[in-house]
Amino acid sequence: MVLIHNMDSDEEQLQMVAYEEPDAYAAASHSKNRIGIKMTPKVPPQFDGQSSWFEYEDLIDDWLGITTLDADKHGPSLKNALIGSASFYKSMLDNALLRDPDRGLAHFKDTLRPYFVKGVNHVFLWRFLQMFRTYRGQSEFVHWIGRFEIAQKRVLASWSDLLDLSDLPEAGTQEWTAALTDEQRLHYNQKAADEDKLAYQQELREQTITNRRTRHAGQFP
Repeated sequence: MVLIHNMDSDEEQLQMVAYEEPDAYAAASHSKNRIGIKMTPKVPPQFDGQSSWFEYEDLIDDWLGITTLDADKHGPSLKNALIGSASFYKSMLDNALLRDPDRGLAHFKDTLRPYFVKGVNHVFLWRFLQMFRTYRGQSEFVHWIGRFEIAQKRVLASWSDLLDLSDLPEAGTQEWTAALTDEQRLHYNQKAADEDKLAYQQELREQTITNRRTRHAGQFP
């Protein structure tokens, strides 16, 4: 590797290293992140692609509790905080979706998670096992209750993600129309406009998904 001289800061040096040796940059930036860089109300936690994705999601949730940034800036700020080997996944993110105050954070997590976690089964297993580590210890009872409720909320969300909807046809397709019951088909045929027919199918599909999620939630081990 070519030696770099006359750099104004350590960060500039790391950027130069990234062009020549991405692995070396990842290791160097990871070390720097562990030693000194902390998240602040305006600076989200960094992720280098080498540490645990689950721990990183926990840090994001912690940061959301203290940040003073508007919701439309959460996604772009998290994107800018990707360093090292994780920075190569920035191009996978949609900037318009990141700026959406309602969907930006979900887009960021859902886009990157598959590259660092292999499947929803692993997510559920990790969070399920985390429940066994939420013992009280010497902490105050009130604080422990808060930690337990957060862990419970996360494991229930990951259990919900295990629901397989791949067998449910999309609204407006012949497969969905063929799956209608006699009563549903009667209501469907009474709709005159194509827009009304499609809206009715979409309504039925959303209700089917809701019913399946309710049954699935009741099967939590």
